[in-house]
Amino acid sequence: MAATLSAHAAVYTGNWDPAFGAAYSGLGWKGEATFVIPDACLALGPGVYGNGSSCSNFGMQLVNASVSFYDINDLSQTTQETVYFNTPASVFSTLAMSVDANNQLAGVFGLFDYLVAATVDLPFAGGIAAQYGLSFQDSIAVLQIKTPSGTSYSQSIAPDGSKPLIIFTAVPEPETYALLLAGLGMVVMLSRRRRS
Repeated sequence: MAATLSAHAAVYTGNWDPAFGAAYSGLGWKGEATFVIPDACLALGPGVYGNGSSCSNFGMQLVNASVSFYDINDLSQTTQETVYFNTPASVFSTLAMSVDANNQLAGVFGLFDYLVAATVDLPFAGGIAAQYGLSFQDSIAVLQIKTPSGTSYSQSIAPDGSKPLIIFTAVPEPETYALLLAGLGMVVMLSRRRRS
C-alpha cells in the first residue's frame, strides 16, 4: 500500500459511536476508519471532490475500518464482537470527500463493497448468520445488517446539528514527530546551559 500513497498525503482517522435504531434497538456500534487524503485535494478549498476529477486520480483511499458491537442495554457496554473491513481495489474509484471552509476534511463518501460475516451469535446485532456492510455518506457512517432470510437493514444516523457524526483527526506524519523531538531536545539543552 505504501507505494500507492501520495508523497504529500495526510492520514485521517474517523470515529463514531451511534445506536443502530428501530430494527435493532439494543445495538451500539462504535467504529473507526482510516482514510488517506492528499494535501493537494484539501488545498482545492470548500466543495466535494472525487478521485479522478479535480483531485489527483486514485489519490484518496479508504484504507480500513473496524466496527465493535455492544449491547446498549448492558451498563458495562462491553464489546461483544469486532468486525474488520479492508479496502478492495475497486473502492478507490468510488471514494470522494468534502472539504470545509478551513480546507479541512469534513466528510467522505465511499463503501466497502462486500459483506463481513458475524462470528458471534448476537441477537441484538442480527445473530450468528448475519452479515455486515459499511459505507460513508459525508459525515455519516452507515451500517448494513443482512440477515439469513435475506432481509437487509441499513441505519444512517444523522449528525447532531452542525456537529459531524464522524470526528476526523489527522494523524501526524513521522516528520512531525521528528521536529517535535528536536524542539524538545533544544529546550532541554538551553535550560541546562542556563543552569551552569
